[in-house]
Amino acid sequence: MCNLVLELRGMKVSGLSSYASFFLKPTVADSKLKHILWYAWFSLMGLIVANHGLPSLTLILKTMVLTASIAMFVYLLNDAMDAEFDKLNKVKSSRPIPSGLATKAHAMHLSILGSIVGLSLAITTNSYVLTFTLLYMMLGSMYSIPPFHLKRRPLMKETTLALGVFLATGIGALANGIITTSLFYVGIYLGIFILTLVPTFYDALDEKEDRLLGCKTIAILLNQRRRLELSTLGLTIMMIASPLTYSNFGFNVFFPIIVCIACLLFLRFIFPMLLDEEKVEEEKIEKGSKYIQVFLFMLQFAIVLGSLTLL
Repeated sequence: MCNLVLELRGMKVSGLSSYASFFLKPTVADSKLKHILWYAWFSLMGLIVANHGLPSLTLILKTMVLTASIAMFVYLLNDAMDAEFDKLNKVKSSRPIPSGLATKAHAMHLSILGSIVGLSLAITTNSYVLTFTLLYMMLGSMYSIPPFHLKRRPLMKETTLALGVFLATGIGALANGIITTSLFYVGIYLGIFILTLVPTFYDALDEKEDRLLGCKTIAILLNQRRRLELSTLGLTIMMIASPLTYSNFGFNVFFPIIVCIACLLFLRFIFPMLLDEEKVEEEKIEKGSKYIQVFLFMLQFAIVLGSLTLL
C-alpha cells in the first residue's frame, strides 16, 4: 500500500514537472515563457497607447492574462505539431518534447487550458477583443495544423508573426472598446521589424529546419547579403518615417528620438557585416538575434513613452 502511494506521488510530481518544463527548459530565456510574456507585453503596450497612459490595474491584469493564455495556446500547439522537426535544431532539440522531458499530450493539455482561459476573459471584455482573440487563435492554429500549415506557405511565416503581434497589440488597444489610428501606426512599425530584421537573424538560425519542413521564408529565399540589405532598408525606413509622421498619430517627440537612436545603434552592428558578408559567422547571427530583442524593447519603449501625454 505504501509503495502504491509513493508511486502515485512520484507520478504526480513527474507530471507537474513535465508541464512546468515548457516554461523552464532548456532555459527560462529559451523557453515558451519568454514568448508568452512578450505577447502579454504587446497587449499592455496597446493598452497604454490607446489610453495615452496607464488604465486601471484590473484591466491591465485581465488583458495581459488573456493575451498570455492565447499565446500559450498557440505556442504549445506549435510545440506539439513540430516536435519531430525540433530535434534537428541544436537549440530546439533541448526543448521538453524533443528531449523527452514532456510529451505531446502535455503540450496539448496546456494549449487547451490556455484557450479556455483566454476565451473566457475575452467574452467578458467586449466584442472587439473577442473578435481579435478568435482571429489570433485561428491564425495560430492554421500556422501549425495541416492542411493549412501556413508556416510552409511562401512568406507566410513572417506574415503570420506580424499579424499575430498586431492582433495581440490590438487586444490591448481595444480593451476599452475604442479603435484608433495609432493602433495601425504601431502595427506598421512592428511589421517592418518582423519582415526586415527577424529574417536576417532569428529566422536565419531556423533555416535548416525550415528547409526540411518545406517552408519558403525570407531567410530561405534571400542570401545573407540580401537579408542584410533588407534589414538596413527596414531600419532606414523607420528612421526617416518616424520624424515625419509621429505627430499625426498622437505621439510625442520622444517616439522619433528613441526610434532613430535605436536604428542607428543597430545599423552600427549590421554595417560591418554588410561590407564583408562572406565572413559572417553563425556566432554573429546568434549575437544579432539577441540584439534584435534589445532593439524590439527599445522600439516598444519608444511607442509607450511616445504615446503618453506629457505636456
